[in-house]
Amino acid sequence: MNYNCLTGYNHSASVVTSVYEVDYITVDAPNTVDRFRPRYRFRIGTSVNLLDNMSTELRLASGESDRSPLASGYTTFQDNAAKKYVWIDRAYWSWTPIKTSELTGTLTVGKMVNPYDFTWVVFDPDYTPEGLAWTLSWRPVTNHVISITPGAFMIDELPTSSHDPYMASVQLKWASTWSTNLITEVKGAVFGLANCENLDNGAVPNVGVGNTRTAAGQLVYNFNPIVVGAGITYLIDGISLYPGRLPVSLSGEIIHNPAAPSNNTGWDAGITIGTLSKKGSWALEYRYVYVESDAWYEEFSNDDSLAYYSIPIPSSGKGVGSYSGTNKRGHYIAASYAFTSSLSIGTRAYIHDLIDVPTGAINPTTYHVQVDLMVKF
Repeated sequence: MNYNCLTGYNHSASVVTSVYEVDYITVDAPNTVDRFRPRYRFRIGTSVNLLDNMSTELRLASGESDRSPLASGYTTFQDNAAKKYVWIDRAYWSWTPIKTSELTGTLTVGKMVNPYDFTWVVFDPDYTPEGLAWTLSWRPVTNHVISITPGAFMIDELPTSSHDPYMASVQLKWASTWSTNLITEVKGAVFGLANCENLDNGAVPNVGVGNTRTAAGQLVYNFNPIVVGAGITYLIDGISLYPGRLPVSLSGEIIHNPAAPSNNTGWDAGITIGTLSKKGSWALEYRYVYVESDAWYEEFSNDDSLAYYSIPIPSSGKGVGSYSGTNKRGHYIAASYAFTSSLSIGTRAYIHDLIDVPTGAINPTTYHVQVDLMVKF
């Protein structure tokens, strides 16, 4: 290997230990139990800066065999200390051929950090898409950046067909710093899933539910949603209980899928106070979420956001239970505190129920609570 091509080397690792997790169904119905799961998540990665404005990253993550190909990488302590899995979480190459004071262009290829920064209503926070993306950022004046990010990503590869499911997408974003205390962001995106007819329940890890499907398990409608989001952050000086300036953010998103004739809209809105930046810092967050059944593909949204089905879900491949996906509404509450710059604790609560309840089913509220002890080094 020619080490003269290297300009920098970065090592990054993080460990997330979920100390306590419970799924709690409020109605005493068949197949409803309180579930306590001690879990861990370990991630370690290396990034290398190369010559000619190129870089590459490889990151490994823990995970379980049935769910980790999708997103989070959490692993349950179970099975009498049986050995656990490790997966490739990121493996990508980036090149920035355009780099001036006003214009920056970066191409990324591989299994990458998600280039689209919408909330978990659109993508699970741990989703690492596979394909290519091009981000062109323009700074017309100081403190204002307009960026556009087109991309193409594989969803599945079919050995017996040339009609592989994939996603084409483009996002436009305007980020502005109006003063030392005021920051805003406005963004919009269009996503399109191609060859949806080949995304039956067995095509990808079948984690989420909610989409309308045929008796054979195929998607009835296409997905080409429009997503619009906005946020405003104000930094408050002189708060004695917070180290530094306290950020207070209001944000929201709307998603609409015109390919479905009904049940095709979702939205979320919330407030965030604080951020984990240094020792003694803290953060509080509240969001309300409403996502109809065919607003978006069921396998993309946060797999920790659950709603309960008291009867088997037709054509989904799922029985009675709590599942992520679409067709849900409810609250998200989170709080976290940093003991040091490397050690923090946080808790999250997803409180959801169904929007459309299947005939003959009940609709209890699902309480999904997580407590995490996080170590970064």
